[in-house]
Amino acid sequence: MRNLFSLKLEAKFFLFSAVVILIGSTIADFLILRATSERILNEARRREKLLAEATAVSFTNTLLYQEVGLVEEGGLMENQIADLLRNEEAEVRDVVVFNNEGQTIAANNYTWYHIGKDNPQLRRAMAAREFMMVQDLAGKPQEFDAIVPLHIAGKRFGVLIMHFSLKREYADIARFRNHLLLLTLLGMAGFLILAVLIGKALARPIKRLVAEMGTVSEENLSSSLVSKRRD
Repeated sequence: MRNLFSLKLEAKFFLFSAVVILIGSTIADFLILRATSERILNEARRREKLLAEATAVSFTNTLLYQEVGLVEEGGLMENQIADLLRNEEAEVRDVVVFNNEGQTIAANNYTWYHIGKDNPQLRRAMAAREFMMVQDLAGKPQEFDAIVPLHIAGKRFGVLIMHFSLKREYADIARFRNHLLLLTLLGMAGFLILAVLIGKALARPIKRLVAEMGTVSEENLSSSLVSKRRD
């Protein structure tokens, strides 16, 4: 019973420290993970946007040269598409070019040549008037379409769709999350050990005080008083 008060104090200090550390670590991890995820995904989207715009310029020039007769269609765009798909760093999964009538004029997947006018991707692409980066119609968060109208000097030649995958970036985010969780657990363990040591240090004077108070008895408190008054 002598150390009951001090033990309760240590337990309360440890519990308070654990709650504060847990809440603080959770908030910090959430903010760090969100900021890191946004940075990784924004960098990837910016990189893919630049690639899509550069590809659109190249395809527009090819279509313009074909129209004025400077070059003949000999699979130029198909070769460019094949190069894009071979580049693993580009993360391009699908490329298709439509003319102004919605007909496929170049694609890596021949199923694009047989789609109907009611295809949702085709309708969305034909309605685009400027660069668009939109979520994949299947709802996959790691995939998106870059839609780029092909035009020059006000003349429209068609529209380009480039389908990108961010699976690599999401895998990087997952690895970072796991590393962050591991570091957080190690940090929490270290802080909790420190909290125990601090709690013991703070409780030590109280333990001594309680021990000294336990030695006090009525005999120690009694005293003999001699009265010098004669009345």
